[in-house]
Amino acid sequence: MKHLILSVIFFLSSVCYADVGTTTGYLLEVSTGARPSGRGESFVAASDINSIYYNPGGLGFLNSPQLSVMYIKGGLDINYEYLAGILPIKNIGVVGLSIFAFQGGSIEIIDSLDNSTTKNSEVDFLISLAYAREMFMKGLSVGITNKYLLSTLVDEYKANTYTFDLGALYRIDEISIGMSISNIIGGLKYFETTDKLPLIIRGGIEYLLNILDEHEICISADVISSGKLKVNIGIEYLYQKFLSGRLGYRIGDNGLTLGIGYRLNFSDDLSGSIDYAFLPGSDWSVSHKFSLNIYFGEVLQDAFTKKKGKIPGVPGRVIQ
Repeated sequence: MKHLILSVIFFLSSVCYADVGTTTGYLLEVSTGARPSGRGESFVAASDINSIYYNPGGLGFLNSPQLSVMYIKGGLDINYEYLAGILPIKNIGVVGLSIFAFQGGSIEIIDSLDNSTTKNSEVDFLISLAYAREMFMKGLSVGITNKYLLSTLVDEYKANTYTFDLGALYRIDEISIGMSISNIIGGLKYFETTDKLPLIIRGGIEYLLNILDEHEICISADVISSGKLKVNIGIEYLYQKFLSGRLGYRIGDNGLTLGIGYRLNFSDDLSGSIDYAFLPGSDWSVSHKFSLNIYFGEVLQDAFTKKKGKIPGVPGRVIQ
């Protein structure tokens, strides 16, 4: 009887989070970073710390250490917390590490004797270790993200798995083309059977436009296969390298996304950004995203113009 109750709970949970996975391990499909979410999650051809999730190949173009913290507020005590960092190592490549936690809130379980117990409905932890570098040819970065997922249902049923992502990013002038394959192997076994992880294939393009050094525009589009075909498109506008506005649309998924960002310049060696994204068409559990990013290093990179220089901006692209 207890197994039946837990099976029903698990099924209902899967329905509630249908926008982030139709198989199991839906934390693997929750996108990271308010900046990508604000532009419709069209980010496979971009290059910043969020590439750990979207496309590890995008990490290879970063040349300064970064830290990122994200918080997602959902309903019914459902929350997500995320911490990530990347470290470029000269002549070796870029290493990234992230920890993603999901708290599913509490749930009341009543047994056959009408005894009531309150437990955590689900608690998940995802640890990711990424590596990327430019190789094979100029303008091409290739990367891998190794991931370990631990999931616990109602404080009792545990499952864990290892999986990995592969990705590549190619840049020529103001155009970037990216592709990644996520969750290539692995599965979660709570009971008798093993549930497969959601295989996600992404391909996309990004175009950067600079207008008079004060107005910078990034246009991006991704095609995603994850059980069904989806198209994400987005646009990001940056004014005087400190204020950003973002707009995106997820065709075949949850529609419109909105976002804003503000860049901070603390010193020549330290800068940051604060980002927010609103997903009005999405599931109630992932409606608001907040991110704080910190960038270290004397030479920062302009995420749009690819010019080196000490600027108060989000590191991104640089001309080699």
